[in-house]
Amino acid sequence: MGNIHAFQLNRFLLAYIEKNRSCQLLFEDSAATAPVYDLDIFKDSISGNARLLRYGAIEKNTRAEIKLPLANAGNTVFIWMAIGFAVVILLLLSYRLTSEIKNKS
Repeated sequence: MGNIHAFQLNRFLLAYIEKNRSCQLLFEDSAATAPVYDLDIFKDSISGNARLLRYGAIEKNTRAEIKLPLANAGNTVFIWMAIGFAVVILLLLSYRLTSEIKNKS
């Protein structure tokens, strides 16, 4: 009978939070639950007047929008020119190699 070993990678979030400024954690998971913070290992490095972290109900953020930068037309033309140049070089090298092989045999 064999053994079964299960594991899960630890995921951590470390953030510098400035005094008197609000912050938000944004994520989308309807089955998410409130986080449990394991800060016991930092007791010696956290001052005694640290504020408690509060959280509210988890709800979908409809205001936040991920904005992806549009590709610059000049950059895409340059990339396609570079790809074309590389293909031409590879074709020339392949042609020279095959012609040398034909000459030797």
